Amino acid sequence: MLEKIHGLPTLRKFAQVKAGVKMYEKGKEVPQNTKTAVYWFKKASKNGLPKAEFIMGMAYDFGKGVKQDYKKAFYWYEKAAKHGHIEAQYQVGNIYTTGEGAPKDFNKTVYWYEKAANQGHVTAQYNLGIIYVYGKEGIRKNFEKAMYWFEKAALREHADSQHNMGLLYDHGEGVPRDFKKAAYWYEKSANQGFAKAQFKLGLLYDSGHGVPLDYEKAIYWYQKSAERGFAKAQYNLGCYFASGNSAVKQNFAKAVYWYEKASLQGLAIAQHYLGIMYLNGNGVQQDYKKAAHWFEKAAVQGFAKAQYNLGVLYLVGKGMPINEEKAVYWFEKVVAQEKGDISEQAKEMLEKLRTK
Repeated sequence: MLEKIHGLPTLRKFAQVKAGVKMYEKGKEVPQNTKTAVYWFKKASKNGLPKAEFIMGMAYDFGKGVKQDYKKAFYWYEKAAKHGHIEAQYQVGNIYTTGEGAPKDFNKTVYWYEKAANQGHVTAQYNLGIIYVYGKEGIRKNFEKAMYWFEKAALREHADSQHNMGLLYDHGEGVPRDFKKAAYWYEKSANQGFAKAQFKLGLLYDSGHGVPLDYEKAIYWYQKSAERGFAKAQYNLGCYFASGNSAVKQNFAKAVYWYEKASLQGLAIAQHYLGIMYLNGNGVQQDYKKAAHWFEKAAVQGFAKAQYNLGVLYLVGKGMPINEEKAVYWFEKVVAQEKGDISEQAKEMLEKLRTK
C-alpha cells in the first residue's frame, strides 16, 4: 500500500480557499459568485483552515452568499479564533460586547480582545484600554491596565490611543500627572489629524502646561482642530478673535463665524456668546430676536448666564414681548444653580420683581 503524502491534504485545503477567495473577494480569473465561493470556503473550513472559518463567519455576519445569521457567524468566528486567527478573535470579542450572536459577556470580551491584542491587533488593544478606563459589567476600572493597552496601541501609531495616553498623563489617571508627557502624546496624535488631540495640545500652549506658553501655537492647533469640526476648538478660536491679543487681532466677524460653527453643533457656551454678539451688534447687525434665539438654545442646556440674559430680555421686551412670568422662570433657574455672582444677580432681579 502506498504511503500517504502528508502535504497533499494541506495543499488541497489551500486550493479550496484559493478558489473561494477568487470568487468571494476579488472576482478575478473566475466570475464573482458568492454562493460558489461560500461552498469552497465551507469545504476548506471543515478541514480546519482558520482563514476559511473566518470568511464563513463574515459570510453569515453580512449575509453574503448565505442568509444572514449572527449565531452561525459567531460559530465560525469562534472556530477560527480558537485556531488563532487574530481578526476572528477580535470579532468574537465584539460579539460578546454587542450580544449579537452570543449572550453579552464582558469577561469573555476581555478574554478574546486580549488574545487578539497579544498578537498585535491595535483596535483590540485600544478597546481593552477603553474597557479598563470606564469599567464594564464584571470588569472593574483599572487605569494601570488601561495605560498598558493604550500604550501598546499608541506605539503602533494609533491616534485615538495616543490621545488617550495624553489624557491619562494630563489628568494623572493611573500615572503621576505629567504635562510634558501629555503634550508628547497629544502631539503624536495631533500630527495624525486627530481633532481632540489638536484641541488638547492647543489648551496646553494656551496655559503653558508642559510646553512654553505660546498663543500662536495655541491658535495654530485650535485652528487645525476647528477645521476638522471640533466644536470646543471652534469656540476657543471665537474667543481669541472676540478679544484679540498679542497673537491675533480682534476680529468680531471671525469670532461670529467660529461661534456659529460651534453653536450649530449644540455647544452651549458658544451659543451664549453668539447671543452676546447679536445683542451688542459685534460682527453682525444688532438683532435682539437672534440674541434671544441663541440665549434660549444655551439656556435649555442649563447654561446659567444664558438663562439670566434670556430672563432680562423677557423682562424688558427686547426680541420678544414683555413676559414677566417667563423672566421669573429663567431667573429662578439661575438661582437654583447657585453659580456665584450670576445667581446672586438673578436673586436680586427676583426680589425686585416681587416687591414691585
